[in-house]
Amino acid sequence: MRSIEKILAQQDELGGVTWAAEERERAQTLLKKQKRKLRGNATRQLQKYVKLSRFKVVEAYLGIHQGIATAILVRQSARDSWVFSSCLLDLYCLGLKDGMTHTQCTRVGLSELLARMGSATPLEPVDPRELAFLIQETTLLGVSLGFKLSRDSHAALALAHGIDPPARPFAVPFGKEGRVTYVAGPRDNPGAFIACLEESLGQGNFEVV
Repeated sequence: MRSIEKILAQQDELGGVTWAAEERERAQTLLKKQKRKLRGNATRQLQKYVKLSRFKVVEAYLGIHQGIATAILVRQSARDSWVFSSCLLDLYCLGLKDGMTHTQCTRVGLSELLARMGSATPLEPVDPRELAFLIQETTLLGVSLGFKLSRDSHAALALAHGIDPPARPFAVPFGKEGRVTYVAGPRDNPGAFIACLEESLGQGNFEVV
């Protein structure tokens, strides 16, 4: 099993954007406020995800393609009942994205899900502690740029909650070739994201693809 740090190091275009310690502290404060607000308006679905996070993580997988990381956490909730949770991380710009998959299944169903997702983006097993750390750090990076958690992204973050930190924290590379780079998704509102980046970084200090 390779470390996530080594997997990230192989992504040639990834990284180059740095942030100061005070920016990280500010992002942590903002993230706490956003989480409190979302908890106050928690849906039954979100409450269910938070409860499921109490089950032990037994497997974790990571795949990265063109700056988008697919993060998968697998929990065992009963003898033959597994909780499959996945989310997308935009390592070029947005941080934790809205897209999230959450399924309860048998071991056979879990194998089928992993095979299906692995056919689109090759997956490899990773340390769950490192993956939870990657999700949390990527979320902070997105928040530092002014992006807010949605209910979906808050649920994804909740599923990484309670996992012990890695034995050795690592720096998460962010940006594409030294620049924050926004790649519009099919469900995005590009104007809103670009306006957010202009406010946090200033015009001309990021790329749009």
